[in-house]
Amino acid sequence: MQGISQPLSAHAPSGTGFYTDERWLDLIQSIYGYTVTRLEVRGSNGALRGYLPVCALSSPLTGRRIVSLPFSDICPMVAADSATAHQLVDQAVELGKRHRARYVEMRTGSSALLDGRDDFIAADNYVSWRLPLAAGEASIWSGVQKPVQRQVKKSRKMDVTIRFAQQREDMDIYHRLHVGTRSGKHGMPAQPRAFFHGLWDRFGADGTLQVLFAEHE
Repeated sequence: MQGISQPLSAHAPSGTGFYTDERWLDLIQSIYGYTVTRLEVRGSNGALRGYLPVCALSSPLTGRRIVSLPFSDICPMVAADSATAHQLVDQAVELGKRHRARYVEMRTGSSALLDGRDDFIAADNYVSWRLPLAAGEASIWSGVQKPVQRQVKKSRKMDVTIRFAQQREDMDIYHRLHVGTRSGKHGMPAQPRAFFHGLWDRFGADGTLQVLFAEHE
């Protein structure tokens, strides 16, 4: 299945690239060895009405679990209606039973399509920030907290420059920063260098992936 079919795309909310872009699914399969199971619901005419890719994970720390999807920030439900969404989740639960999973994790965010399910509980372990840009630069700047404004002004005085990553080797710089922050500062495991090379190879050429560096001297 190469991404999501055109008829269902009208029901796909923003942020569904983790679901619908085969390049992302291929990346988590090739780097981490996870098998993606593509759950579907189709209508009587065969048209695709719902789509939910999931992975079965197993580790000493978390045990067995079904996740949609690992390493993916937010994966809103892609379904024509609530009934279809529930059918997809039921399939994921059944898959979890077959794998003897401890739980099924859906990274949907708040979803009206899943209202009324008492076999799932909401978790607030993570937060997403979104900043609308339509108001324009002046309006956005006025809404920035004063301490942050001072840091930006300081950076300008120090001639800090911003540049876009232009080549695969730039991901080595990003990975070094990633390891230093994630592992060195926060004590968390870092993703491998191959993951970031894979991101660049799949998403860098067409501009889907953009990496910016702030550099000083």
